Amino acid sequence: MRRTLIATILVALATTALANDREQELSKALAYLRTSVDEVAWVKFERNNAHVGLKERPSDLRLLCATAAMNGNRAMDFGCHVWFYDTSRAASPTTNVDLAFCECTARYGKVQDNHCH
Repeated sequence: MRRTLIATILVALATTALANDREQELSKALAYLRTSVDEVAWVKFERNNAHVGLKERPSDLRLLCATAAMNGNRAMDFGCHVWFYDTSRAASPTTNVDLAFCECTARYGKVQDNHCH
C-alpha cells in the first residue's frame, strides 16, 4: 500500500513538472504576441492553452491564430489551443472559452481546427 502511495505521488509530481515545463515553453514561443502584435492587450497561459485578449480585431486574425497554435505545438511537441477574446467582453485575462470569438488547435504539426467568427 505504501509503495503504491509513493508511486502515485511521484507520478503526480512528474506530471505537474511536465505541465509547468510545457506552459513555460508555450509562453516563450508566443512571447511575440505581446511585443509584436499591436492589437494584443493581454496573454494568459494555462498548461497547453493560450488565451489572448485583443483591443481590436486584426484583418489577418485566422492566420494569426493558426500561426500561434502551430508555434505552440512546435515548442511543446504537444497539442496547443489558442483562444482570442474581445477585450470589451473579457476586459481581463480569462479562461472562459465561451467568450472567445476565435479558436485554433494545432496537433501533430498541423492546424486541426480554426474557428473564427
